[in-house]
Amino acid sequence: MNTSELQSEKISLINWITRLKDEAIKLGKTVSHKDAYQEFKKMEVMKDREIRTALKFFEQEDAKTKLLIHELQVGEKSAKIRNFDRQKNLEKLKENFQK
Repeated sequence: MNTSELQSEKISLINWITRLKDEAIKLGKTVSHKDAYQEFKKMEVMKDREIRTALKFFEQEDAKTKLLIHELQVGEKSAKIRNFDRQKNLEKLKENFQK
């Protein structure tokens, strides 16, 4: 970690401890710095998990998009069908769908 990242982490931790202590005071409880730090770390771990889950989801969606684009390109390069009858094809699809 570089100096600016450490400074940012320190500010986040201080803000978290302050908010946690304020909430504890409202509820009539006391919270030590150690407890507050442990809660802060739990929240950081939860955020990391959420970020990893979101990244995994976006990677999967990106893979699906790339596959779809590839399949469309393959289809565009394929040979053209001559004498294509839309009506007959539609009837055939309906027939197969009803089975």
